[in-house]
Amino acid sequence: YAVWKPITYNIVFHNGDDEAAVSQENLEYGTSYALKALEDMGFDAPEGKDNFLGWATHRDATAPQYLDGQEIKNLRNENGDYDLYAVWGDQEVIYLSYDANGGTYSAAAGGAPEATPASNGTVNIQFTKKPTMDGYTFEGWTDKNGETIYKESDVSHTIDITENTTLYAKWKANTYKIHFNGNGATSGEMPEQEVEYDQSKQLSKNLFGRLYYHFLGWSELADAEAPTYQDQQYILNLPTE
Repeated sequence: YAVWKPITYNIVFHNGDDEAAVSQENLEYGTSYALKALEDMGFDAPEGKDNFLGWATHRDATAPQYLDGQEIKNLRNENGDYDLYAVWGDQEVIYLSYDANGGTYSAAAGGAPEATPASNGTVNIQFTKKPTMDGYTFEGWTDKNGETIYKESDVSHTIDITENTTLYAKWKANTYKIHFNGNGATSGEMPEQEVEYDQSKQLSKNLFGRLYYHFLGWSELADAEAPTYQDQQYILNLPTE
């Protein structure tokens, strides 16, 4: 069996140019972590801005993308550093932030969405920067318990909050179909088999026959001399076109 080790990355927290950065190191891909709390870093508020709002991936951001102590996962998909910059404000604001819940954001599209400030307790849910995840379809945003789903197709995209709140990406596993080709069989037929992504599934029993030949198994190549999969083998996430 193959043995794998997840990539690791570091989060580097910055507070302006005059303070030393603080690191949160060796975070493993596929594992959730709480961001290091501001109170553990010793950062000072800049003059005239006493309220810490959160963290952003841009040094000059005025709104945070992540809140203090927010749970995060898979900020990077390769080894290296992920830089976050402190965002300060002159008055206290409550925010709605977004968690990709195992997905990732496109760096080309600006990365994670900024947290959305509430106005009189009401905030608009954003659908501009949507995360992606291999094998899954993004359905919308949900609360931590998954009890309410906010979809882009909803008539209203507002939510009422009384404190900093995080919504989590809601994912639906994609399905794919396996087509069995008899590849010269002289008898039998087999229906397609539908499989859900990330679910182990046993291949259907071979129902093809061919005079004067023994069935060896299955391959993605018509001219293969050796099978890739055995009859009724369990498979997981077969490659799709």
